[in-house]
Amino acid sequence: CHYGIDSKYNPADNTTIKDYNYYVASVGNEAYTGGFVGLAGTGISIKKNYTTATVKALAGTATGGFAGSASTGTIENDYVGGRTYSGQYLSNSGDVTGGGKTGGFVGQTTGDVTIKNSYTTASVSGSGTYAGGFIGSRDDVTTINNCYCTGLVITPAETVAGAFAGASADTKYTSTYVLIGVNKNKKLVGSSDAESITGLLFAESSTISGSKTYTGHPFD
Repeated sequence: CHYGIDSKYNPADNTTIKDYNYYVASVGNEAYTGGFVGLAGTGISIKKNYTTATVKALAGTATGGFAGSASTGTIENDYVGGRTYSGQYLSNSGDVTGGGKTGGFVGQTTGDVTIKNSYTTASVSGSGTYAGGFIGSRDDVTTINNCYCTGLVITPAETVAGAFAGASADTKYTSTYVLIGVNKNKKLVGSSDAESITGLLFAESSTISGSKTYTGHPFD
């Protein structure tokens, strides 16, 4: 089934959300705006969902292709589809546009969040503090395992931006990739606070598509 969802949707704590597919355009200036969920609260479990959302929130705190903000819990086997094919962009505009912390998958995390087996092909246009192809800003201990992004990150000079993350502190990465060659002038992480980044690499499309088959959907 295919459903529309309100980008302001903020599920209750300790909720499980599974097996939903959304084709939506989310436009607004909520504090937390996402293509699937605005705020993923404490103890949330989100599994096997995807969205092809176009998300725009120029006055919000955090904006993401999948979730605006995530507190604690697990997000797994989810993805965001953008206007790309094998890293080639069909548009120079952002699929995810934000004026705060902006990411192709999640705008920010603020607690012990695990994101695994998930990806985004959305382009990102961020004019706020931080912007990244996958995550805008990671504010607390977050684990990212077996994820990737292919998104073009478009920002003004004053925005701290990275091909994968705008800001990242104490983040644990495992087998996580960024499509090489799309963001030629950006580091993997724009601002990294007191951490040695391992497990996060630029990679060719063959490496990404060959290792990421668990979603049941092909590499875009």
